[in-house]
Amino acid sequence: MNQNQPIKDLCFVIHSLQAGGMERVMSELLNFFAAKKQYHVHLVLYGIKRDVFYTIAENIIIYRPDFTFDNSKRLQSTIRTHFFLRKTIKKINPISVLSFGERWNSMVLLALYGTRIPVYVLIERNPIKV
Repeated sequence: MNQNQPIKDLCFVIHSLQAGGMERVMSELLNFFAAKKQYHVHLVLYGIKRDVFYTIAENIIIYRPDFTFDNSKRLQSTIRTHFFLRKTIKKINPISVLSFGERWNSMVLLALYGTRIPVYVLIERNPIKV
């Protein structure tokens, strides 16, 4: 890496890193990029369960909402989650965002609408740029 190149921020977004195939793939990608000196790796967990099952590098910066998703107040919790995603990712100001979770990608896309931050979503294991 050239000493004059700035370190770039990458943002990965997923509902949780509990045990599962999609979550395992995300953890592998996180660790791959965290090992590279040219990136700061940010992980945003925003689902109901925000646990980390898989081992991830210590230098990965993790963000979680400071509120519990309350299913009895689903609309209110969804709106709060929307604003958490938008505020957090804008603060990170990454060069790009990678979102996993077919059911969850629409929330990320809506939260980042109009920000001009490039977003890649994984649908059926085929990433596409939106």
